[in-house]
Amino acid sequence: MIVSSQEYKRLYSEMHSSADFGALSKRFRIPRETLDVIFHQKLTRRVRSHYHRLKAGSIKLNHEWEAGASFIELSAKHNFSPLMIASLVLQRRGFTKPRVSALIKDPSRVNDERIERELNAASVADPAFSPWGISEQRRRALECEDGVRKWLQSHGAEFKHESEQAKTGKTPDYLLDKPVSIHGHLLNWIECKASFGDHDETKRNLSQQLTHYHKLFGPGMVVYWYGVEENPVTYEGIIVATKDFLE
Repeated sequence: MIVSSQEYKRLYSEMHSSADFGALSKRFRIPRETLDVIFHQKLTRRVRSHYHRLKAGSIKLNHEWEAGASFIELSAKHNFSPLMIASLVLQRRGFTKPRVSALIKDPSRVNDERIERELNAASVADPAFSPWGISEQRRRALECEDGVRKWLQSHGAEFKHESEQAKTGKTPDYLLDKPVSIHGHLLNWIECKASFGDHDETKRNLSQQLTHYHKLFGPGMVVYWYGVEENPVTYEGIIVATKDFLE
């Protein structure tokens, strides 16, 4: 699936919560799961770009929480992840990061009724950083890798999965034993992305991973399982593909 940049910008700007998915799916004719993936990317980007600012203001966050504002209410006020708000407040109150991580996984382990109640509510409301949200991301990643594996097998390719490769640094999901020609393109490796390849995503992955693979292993391909924005950021010798390319 390829989405025009004009439509994608409108979609992205109008996506505020999962409650918007039904109307957006009908209007833009995009599957709800793809919308879920795009929304997850939007949430994680906001955390990356605003985390340090909010952390610097965590004293104020803690004061607001002590005054009665819940993690959910602070999340809405600051347009930020509920669980990341909870983490900042709890760390300000003396909880270590490992302790906060453990409590997010199991709020019943905290000896404080209010914190337990609000962590449970924050977890339900957080599709990006909650245990259930992380589990969904893992499921999608495995689905993407399994789909690419079956596609490689259907083309008679021999390969090693990332888990079978020597750990000498970053390695692609699939490294081919011999180059394979697909639609006139020679491939030595494939990277699987259970994400939507908008311009920010494709640019980030190129700079952080894919050009490194190209330097080490030669030409390859990245598969964005949930589609791409038209005219994705590219690099010579690296094919940008979607699930449709494999069908």
